[in-house]
Amino acid sequence: TAPSSGVLKKHEPRLKHVISYKEELGYKVELGNCLRGNLKSTSASAKDRSNDLMKLILNKNVKAIIPPWGGELLIEVLQHLDFKNIRANPTWLYGYSDISTLLFAITVKTNIASIHGLNLMDCIANQNDALSSCWEKPLQAKLNESFTQESSEYYQKEWGDFEKDPLAVFNLTEKTSWKSFSGTPKVKMSGRLLGGCLDVLQCLVGTPYGEVPKFAKQFAEPLIFYFENCELSPFDQARALWSMRYAGWFDHVSGFLIGRTNAIDADSKDKYSFLDSIQDVLADLDVPIIYDADIGHVPPQINLVNGALSVLEFENGLGKITQYYK
Repeated sequence: TAPSSGVLKKHEPRLKHVISYKEELGYKVELGNCLRGNLKSTSASAKDRSNDLMKLILNKNVKAIIPPWGGELLIEVLQHLDFKNIRANPTWLYGYSDISTLLFAITVKTNIASIHGLNLMDCIANQNDALSSCWEKPLQAKLNESFTQESSEYYQKEWGDFEKDPLAVFNLTEKTSWKSFSGTPKVKMSGRLLGGCLDVLQCLVGTPYGEVPKFAKQFAEPLIFYFENCELSPFDQARALWSMRYAGWFDHVSGFLIGRTNAIDADSKDKYSFLDSIQDVLADLDVPIIYDADIGHVPPQINLVNGALSVLEFENGLGKITQYYK
């Protein structure tokens, strides 16, 4: 189903391919009523999208829900969701971008884990880099088990055109190098993961869907926050992070993992950069900050499970994260 933007006719060949890929792997695929469509950038009305999502969550045969991609207005769906029923029917939800809105709200309000990773339209048969090809790992791991992923070798700078080439894979041309904000060559942090796309999560601050301090108090372990920025300017990013900090989101934190971004950095007049925004808001928390990580809109990306116990290790530009279901 598409709780945000739907699949347009011009992208139908891509959709058919990814569905066939899942079926070839032995999965049964059920298509939601709101998968396709284009109602002012969404697949359907907010009520219809929420009803379609709830129908799949309550279907005992459905084990994972993977939307085609994000969009702009998933936030308007939250008011219609039955979180009591969601809590009683744990179902994997998987995706990123605007889908972060849903993942984050469900984990914080119900304590059900959710997966920040590939959207359905990115999960195709010939996507052969090590991170993209392990999309099943978080779905298959069992309670008291763990799985480990390592940073990519190369990342993508320019997106392919799904309309012209329905089988387009990630164009991995740039050498990956994670970075430590403090310059420390070796970092290790542990805690429970929580995060997503900064552009949309900032809108949950101060709402019933963003009660992070209440969520964090349930656990002995601190939180590792992971964020990725799609389109925010450095000033926008600073404001988003400040609003989260003022709301107490970072009161019980052990570190930050921040993804690469293609958003425009400082202009020639102000010279205020993304690193400036991190310095201004997060540096004095005195916890490790790793950036340029494999998260979000600059693929490939690591699967990060909201709520999972995690150990993140960084050394000389390389990263490794092990996640535990406990």
